[in-house]
Parts: sequence; C-alpha cells; structure tokens
Amino acid sequence: MKFVVDESVDFIIGKLFQKLFKDTILITETNRGVDDESVIEIANKLNAGIVTFDKDFGELLIRQKKNISCLVLIRLKKMDGARKLEIIEGVMMKFINELNNSFIIISSANYRIKKLNL
Repeated sequence: MKFVVDESVDFIIGKLFQKLFKDTILITETNRGVDDESVIEIANKLNAGIVTFDKDFGELLIRQKKNISCLVLIRLKKMDGARKLEIIEGVMMKFINELNNSFIIISSANYRIKKLNL
C-alpha cells in the first residue's frame, strides 16, 4: 500500500511510513501548504491512503463522504518519538492485510479500525 503523509504529521513518523510502505510521499517534501482537499486529490491520483494528525480528515471521510481508500489518524500527543514510532509500527503491521478501505485511529490508550463501505 502507498501512503500520502499530511504535513501535520511529525517528519520522523513520515519517514517511518516511507520505510514500511514503498512509494509513500511526504506532503512536506512535495506539496507543502496544500489544503486538505488537495491532499485527498493527490492520494486518490496515486491510489494511496492518507496519514494525518488532523481530525478534519475524519470529518471529510465520514460526514462529507470523501473518497479516501485508507485513513490513518494518529492521536499520540505528549509522548516521546521512539514510543510513538513503536506504537504506530505495531498497529500498522498488525493490520497490514486490512488497510484498504479502512479508517484507523491510533491513540495512546488504544487503536481502532473501521472498514469503509466505498
């Protein structure tokens, strides 16, 4: 699976996604400053999921029914970088075969995955 990593995401987490998932792109490196709708367009053109810290993407996916093949919403605040990477990598590898058409929320307390009806 490919991912587009939104610029709200820590750079080190973007690099983790590049390591785990071939052809992942970081918006901070390619399209800095674009709005959420543009991130969705880029992801759809690349047939890629989106990784973000921005809850607005959840709103766009669920309430506005925007077409996003996979959304990973990361809610890990006040945690050191190494621990964030460990949690994210663990969740992503656990669901490696279930990423398409999924909405994944990763928080410090737990994680959830919801299959999307696209």
